[in-house]
Amino acid sequence: MRFVVDREALAWGLQTSGRAVSSRTTLPVLTGILLEARGNELIITGTDLEIAIRTRLPASDVQEGAVVLPARYLSEYARRIPFGQITVEVDTGLNQARLRWERSEYVIHGFPAADFPAVAAGDGSGPSLSLPRPLLRRMIQQTAFAVSADETRPTLTGVHLAAADGLRAIATDGFRVAIHRAGYDGAAGGLDAIVPGRALNELARLLGSDDDGAVDVRFGGSQIHFDLGDAQLSSRLIEGQYPNVLDLLPQEYPTRLRVDRDALLEAAERASLMSDSRLASRLIVLELEPERLVITSQDPEVGQAYEEIPAELDGQGLRIGLNARYLTDGLRALEAGEIDLEFIDPVKAVRISSPADDSYRYIVFPVRI
Repeated sequence: MRFVVDREALAWGLQTSGRAVSSRTTLPVLTGILLEARGNELIITGTDLEIAIRTRLPASDVQEGAVVLPARYLSEYARRIPFGQITVEVDTGLNQARLRWERSEYVIHGFPAADFPAVAAGDGSGPSLSLPRPLLRRMIQQTAFAVSADETRPTLTGVHLAAADGLRAIATDGFRVAIHRAGYDGAAGGLDAIVPGRALNELARLLGSDDDGAVDVRFGGSQIHFDLGDAQLSSRLIEGQYPNVLDLLPQEYPTRLRVDRDALLEAAERASLMSDSRLASRLIVLELEPERLVITSQDPEVGQAYEEIPAELDGQGLRIGLNARYLTDGLRALEAGEIDLEFIDPVKAVRISSPADDSYRYIVFPVRI
C-alpha cells in the first residue's frame, strides 16, 4: 500500500474523522483510524461503534490497500509536519506504516484493516431526503442543546425527527422542550427516528459555516447516514418510543411579554452570576410589569442583582422563577430582534418564540419560588 497526500489535507482528514475515535475502549483497534487507499483518493474513517466519520482526500501515486494506525500519534505527526507532500508506504503484512517528507521519516505500528469494524452507510431501506445545509444547521442548533444527559432515559438523549407537515425536530430533557418545524417539499414519508444528540452536534461541526449545497440523509435499519460530499457521518439510531411531548404542552398562554432578545439575554446572563450557587437551578426571578421586565437574583453569601429592561406587556403581570441556563440556552437559539415570552401563571410552562418566525418554539418549565 502506498499513497502521496498533501500535509494540510491529511491533517484535516485525521482531525475530522478522529472526532469519532474512541478514547475509552477495551478494543485497541478502536483507538486507531482506518486508512484506505483507492483509485486516486485516501479514505479516512474513525468510529467508536456509536458514530463513524469518514473523510475523503485526493491522493496520488496510489497503490491500493488498507491499514489501521493509532489516531493520536498519526494526527499529531500530520499536524506538526511542515507544509508539503507526505509519502506513506505500508507493509500490510506487518501493519507498519512509513511516513516520509523531505529528509524525515517516521515508522508507525498499527493493526490489520480486517480487525476494524464495518461501518454502515444506510442501506436505503428507510426514508431518504436532501436538506439544504443552512436548514439542517439551524435545526440542529435550535434543538440538540435541549437533549437529556441522563442515560437511564435513552430516548431523551436524542432528537426526534418526524415527517409532520414538513419536517419536525423535537428535543427535551424533561425541564424544557425545543421544537423546530421546517417546510420540506421532498419525500420524507414514514420518517420517525431518534438521532443521538452527540451525533447531531458532530454533524454541526462538519457543516461549519458553509451555506452551499445540500446534505443527503439516508435511513436504513437502525442507522442514519449524512453525506456532505467530502465527509460522511453515520450513527446508530436510538431505539424506543419518543414521548408524545406536544400533547402534554399547554396550547393557550393568556399573558404575552414582548422584549428585545439581546437585551433579555444579556440581562439574564448578568443576573445569573448572582443566583444562589447552592441551587442547581441557578434561579433568577422575572417580574412582568407594564412597560418593563424586572429580573432579580440573589446569593446569600455573595450579593444581589437587579436588572430592568423595556418590555410590552399584554395581559396580567406576574412573578415567576426560571433556571437561568435553560432560559439563556433558548434565547441563544433565536435570531436577534423582538421575541415573545408567553405565560399562564407562575407554576406553568413559559413559551418563547419570535413573532417574525413561526418555525421555532422553546418551552421552559418554571422553578417554584
